[in-house]
Amino acid sequence: MEIKNALTSRAVIREMGTAIREYRISRSFTQRDLADRSGVSMRSISRFEQGEDIQLGNLIKILQALGLQDNLNLLVPDVTKAPSYFLNKHEPKRCRKNKKAAEPTGPFKWGDEQ
Repeated sequence: MEIKNALTSRAVIREMGTAIREYRISRSFTQRDLADRSGVSMRSISRFEQGEDIQLGNLIKILQALGLQDNLNLLVPDVTKAPSYFLNKHEPKRCRKNKKAAEPTGPFKWGDEQ
């Protein structure tokens, strides 16, 4: 499976469905076996393998049933493990510069003085 930036969401779903089908077959699971293990209907599995959209929750259940749930971490990487996180952490935080207070033009008056 090769998903590139130029692919549409529909093409990505087709690629993922094909990859899931190939992985399922390599594990010697039938669609019925996968449906039983995942709790997802056989119809949803069939539709997904044919390139149709399914619910995200069902995709996660399928990945768990195939033992691929650890790959979900690759979808949204942990920013705290990125080198740029450590670079930015040591930089001082930017803060807005306060405007200078107006200089008094004469001696202070309380307000009830004339």
